Amino acid sequence: MAAPRCETEGIIRPDGDCKYGTVLDWCRNVVCAKGPGETCGDEWWERGQCTPGTYCACGRCHGCSANLECHFC
Repeated sequence: MAAPRCETEGIIRPDGDCKYGTVLDWCRNVVCAKGPGETCGDEWWERGQCTPGTYCACGRCHGCSANLECHFC
């Protein structure tokens, strides 16, 4: 599978506060990070990336966020 085409690069997309902070997507755009229990992953992170302190497993963010919200299998 080919990498997704980037229509934009280096764009800051979040309009409001991001509860779990921000991360860079595949195209280096700033997007909201996903929190514990939220969907994540796919080959090019189309479903999002997890906030620092958590990790993506089985399509969900696991672990504890900086504000101590936690999700485990």
